Amino acid sequence: SDQMTTGEWLDIWLEHYARPVMRATTYNNYETLIRLHIKPYIGNVKLNKLTTLQIQKLYNKLLSEGRFDRPEARDQPKGLSSKTVRNIHTVIHSACEKAIVERLLAVNPTKGCRLPKKERTEMKVLPPEKLADSSGESTSHNPSRTESCDIVVVGSGMAGICAGARAADLGAHVIVLEQNSSLGGTSTVAEGVAGVNSYIHVRDGIEINVNEAVNRVEEYCHWGANKDVLTRFVTESGATIDWLHDTCGVRFAAATSFPGSYPAWHLLCDEEGKQVTIGPGVIEPLAAFIGDHGGEVRPDNRATGLITEGDAVKGVYVSDGADEYAIEADAVILATGGYSDNQEMFESYSRIPFDRVYGWGIPGRNGDGITWAEQMGAMLHNAGTVMFAASRVSGATMLADKLNMLISFQCMLRVNDKGRRFFNESMCMDFTTISNAILAQVGTFALFDQAWLDSVADELLPVGWELYGFPENAPWPEARDVVDEAVAAGNLVKADTLEQLAEQLGIDAAGLKETVERYNSFIESGV
Repeated sequence: SDQMTTGEWLDIWLEHYARPVMRATTYNNYETLIRLHIKPYIGNVKLNKLTTLQIQKLYNKLLSEGRFDRPEARDQPKGLSSKTVRNIHTVIHSACEKAIVERLLAVNPTKGCRLPKKERTEMKVLPPEKLADSSGESTSHNPSRTESCDIVVVGSGMAGICAGARAADLGAHVIVLEQNSSLGGTSTVAEGVAGVNSYIHVRDGIEINVNEAVNRVEEYCHWGANKDVLTRFVTESGATIDWLHDTCGVRFAAATSFPGSYPAWHLLCDEEGKQVTIGPGVIEPLAAFIGDHGGEVRPDNRATGLITEGDAVKGVYVSDGADEYAIEADAVILATGGYSDNQEMFESYSRIPFDRVYGWGIPGRNGDGITWAEQMGAMLHNAGTVMFAASRVSGATMLADKLNMLISFQCMLRVNDKGRRFFNESMCMDFTTISNAILAQVGTFALFDQAWLDSVADELLPVGWELYGFPENAPWPEARDVVDEAVAAGNLVKADTLEQLAEQLGIDAAGLKETVERYNSFIESGV
């Protein structure tokens, strides 16, 4: 490997690493850039001797005199365009990143190179159009300026940031828009990424049958999922995990199992191996990756509508808080999240009263992307499907609130307004099942006694969450204080007898007493 030249490695990288995951047109473009513009200049340089200065000199030379002499190009500039040189940088950078993974390089010599500024082509601003947003009101657009790029992605959540990073990885000039000041949306608080047959599975000797996995998901969804889309998602999920790790620098701690499922939950970690959420684990590295590959990620920039010509989408209108501007692009990817903050859309699609649910996620899921897509003729598939999370106790404002962790995540007895048990408590971590069960009731209550609270404080919190500071396989001494504070705030009711408890809660006392006695008999008999 010490004798391998840069040209030899570029050939290996292109054929064995890049080609299997890219379109034929992209492969042809990369092959041309390597053959005509990279190998003639640095192809004979030993890979482990390649320096940042050599690459910088290559970029400078290509900008000044990189164009081949052709009769038809006699009057054109002698240098390559800024976009072409940036694409060449993408090729060299990606190849060197893979060389680091293969331990052929210690550092990437492209880091530190100064790239040419992005070209801003003068474009005609499209006339103002009227396009309704999610409020249903018509919105006029009069952009103060127009920019251009290859692909604009609306939304920086897991779907959007991955789409932007992949497009940048393949050489596109990408702009990712995010309406909030922080990136990632609700994705930031998730703990892991799903995938089957990833490099971790290969390393650990695990092979998951893709067809079986697809069918299990379909059965869980009562065969309401789009089979083609789902099959491709599951089939490509392992390769996606590998790409995140090998190309984008995302670190995974392990692939573990959620209760009742495959070991497909890929948990994330930082440089020190400490578990982190998707925000620092995926969103931040991919945003940096996009920037390193000539793209941009713009927080506090909300898409306000689509630029259209007839039936074609030509870009988006954007507000940065001060002005509205236009971005014209070859393609627009709508990854704007759902509609759970839009009461009209939520009730229309899900048929669930808006006041029966609480949105745990990051604000901004207003349904604009869905509205715009529908207006352009897109078809919706099972739009009423809602992704439930854990249930919420009174007063909780975050999923990981202490009282919510003590109540919602634990497998304790739950009753309805009649004092009747309505749910198998062992399913408490199946958020869809428990949420459906709760929505079918008029009111629901979780019950525990002092003995259970003492066991949590002194012996073991049954369901912990170390990532958010709740002990796993250990006692939680703070539990008593959490209960006392909740009682004082009126979010938890405490009584000495079941009759007193029923009276305070406004539920049927006889039904509650009968339920508790029957439940306890099951416990005593070991049922």
